[in-house]
Amino acid sequence: MLNSILQLVAGKYGLEVLVYDDEGNYGRDFVNITVRREPHVNKAPIVIISPSTNITIKPSDKLILDASKTSDDGPKGETLGLLQEVSGSRDYWTQPLLTLKHLNVGKYLFKLRVTDGDGAVGVAYANVTVQAEPDYPPTADAGESVLIQLPHDEVTLDGGRSKDDKGSNCKVFMETGERKSSGNE
Repeated sequence: MLNSILQLVAGKYGLEVLVYDDEGNYGRDFVNITVRREPHVNKAPIVIISPSTNITIKPSDKLILDASKTSDDGPKGETLGLLQEVSGSRDYWTQPLLTLKHLNVGKYLFKLRVTDGDGAVGVAYANVTVQAEPDYPPTADAGESVLIQLPHDEVTLDGGRSKDDKGSNCKVFMETGERKSSGNE
C-alpha cells in the first residue's frame, strides 16, 4: 500500500508508520524525511540603462544615464560590481546615476557591465551622439536711417546693437559706397 504526502516544503519531517493485521497485531517503523531547498541557479544581472538608444544631445546639454533599475537574483543588498566603458576607456561607475556634461562633439558608446557576487555578468549599452550646436550668422543692426542736409557731409552710425546667437562680441565693419543722386534727393 502506497501513501503520498503532498506539498512538502523545505525542512525535516519525522513520520511513524503503523501496520495492522486482521487480528489487531501491528508493527511500526519511523522514517525521517529531509526536504532540501531547490538549488540556486545563478542568473546574470538584468542591466537596464535609461535612456539607452538614439540619444542626441548638444555639448552644452547635461544627460543623466540611470541604471537604478538594474537587478539581480542574488541576496538583497548584495553589492553589484559596476564597470563603465566609454568608447574603449574604462572607469568604475559606483552609483546608479551617471551625469554627463561638457561632452565633445562625436559618438559615444557607454557600456555598463555588472557583476554579481557569484561572478555572473550582465551588460547594457547606451549610444549617445553629441551634435554641434548650430552657429547662426550674427544679426547686423546699423540703427535707423539717417537724413543729412548738405553742406553737412558727415554722419555717425552705431552698429553696437548687432548680436550673435552665441553671445560673442560682434565686430562692426562699415563699408561706404557712393550712390549717384538724380539731383532731387
